[in-house]
Amino acid sequence: KHFIYDNGINLQKRPMFYIFKKIFNNAPADGNTYMRVVQSTDSHFQGESKAANVESYRQDLSAFINGNKMTVTVLNRKTNGRTMDVEGLHGSLATLYRYVKSDATTNNKDMTNIGTISISNGKLTDVNFPAESLTIIVTSGGGTPPPPIGGGDVVEGEAMNLNNLEQVNFNGASGGKVVQVKSGNIGDATFTYNGSSGVKDIKVTLVDGSNSKFAKLYINGGFKVTWTLNSNDNSLRTFVYTTTEPLNSGDVIKVKLWNNEKLDRVEISGGALTVEGESMSLSNLEQASIGGASEGKVVKVVANQNIGNASYIYNGPSGVVDLKVTVYDGSGSEWVKLFIAGSAEKTWTLNANDNQPKTLEHSVIINDGEEIRIRLWGNEKLDKLEL
Repeated sequence: KHFIYDNGINLQKRPMFYIFKKIFNNAPADGNTYMRVVQSTDSHFQGESKAANVESYRQDLSAFINGNKMTVTVLNRKTNGRTMDVEGLHGSLATLYRYVKSDATTNNKDMTNIGTISISNGKLTDVNFPAESLTIIVTSGGGTPPPPIGGGDVVEGEAMNLNNLEQVNFNGASGGKVVQVKSGNIGDATFTYNGSSGVKDIKVTLVDGSNSKFAKLYINGGFKVTWTLNSNDNSLRTFVYTTTEPLNSGDVIKVKLWNNEKLDRVEISGGALTVEGESMSLSNLEQASIGGASEGKVVKVVANQNIGNASYIYNGPSGVVDLKVTVYDGSGSEWVKLFIAGSAEKTWTLNANDNQPKTLEHSVIINDGEEIRIRLWGNEKLDKLEL
């Protein structure tokens, strides 16, 4: 969304068109398209990426594997170029396609194939990423792609590691199949999560085939929740568990089934982490009660002051994060300002003066450990921050 030049360039000349074309137009023989997350650690994306000068373009750092190809997208939205290593690549050759904002806006230039280079031990060394550019790396010459088990989205029950469970056909299930207990009373299905870190919604779709029986969810061996199924009508039911702390790549998720309950699939999506204003680090702000606010409380500027700040240290994967700031508009023509790592990012003007909640939204690029600061003026009040 940052670099699409929309002055007469048709869809086929927009960079996102090339991403989808390169990823999905060369499907492997088995018809499957796999997505594998490349972790945002030093072992995969090194050098300047730690300082948020170079970011990959998904929610964080990601790659798509299609047959023996791997496609990585790298976004540099800074106004100066950066050189860095790219590791964790699958294949022996890498073809680079590049779109540069200055070329598009000045010369109406399309995305360009800038050449093919060799991958050494899964690594490209000292790759230059120009200022305000989007680079797509498409590899080739790789071996067998890693299996689709895990992933950041949907995992079918039959693709998991099964203990005393067997696959059976079931009309209406995802893929037409479910897994059920093979013998005895209990079985479980396990997979290793390999998606982006963060607070997540884990959605488990089950078939209710018993009366007053159970399904249980575990993460890394720790029990999380029990779901009781009472209908005994063979209906598909979806249960949701929101993690209370970030789910990380490598975490093991297990679903345990009793008797005739059947597992269709597990879907993992990004849940929102809510930070109450009163739990943040406050400067010149004080807590106040207000009906309708989250937890019934907000923070406001202390008496005899004009400005106050609320700060929170971000703990999550580096990349693009969508922020929502809920405030109560208590002044005419006053402001709320957002800072990331000490730099001003966004200013909102509030004019309603109606003491009603307003949700302010903005997407930022942020690194683990950086400060999110919200500055209030006048009678504006902060309720919560969601990310």
